[in-house]
Amino acid sequence: MSDREEELRQRAYYMWEAEGRPEGRANVHWQMAEIAAAVLSYVATAAPDPSVLPDREMASSEPSASTITAAP
Repeated sequence: MSDREEELRQRAYYMWEAEGRPEGRANVHWQMAEIAAAVLSYVATAAPDPSVLPDREMASSEPSASTITAAP
């Protein structure tokens, strides 16, 4: 069994257990495990390089006290 198959088997098993161990849903859990693995793989490869992200202070959506002005 390949590493990928073992990962899918474990993921499908945990999904099966989380659903209360229903009978006759092995294919559904396997397909859900494949989708979850594909999404996680995509997210891992699509994540931006942290070195190109702006500083946290610059990226904050909350205005600082110095930028708040009183209404006229």
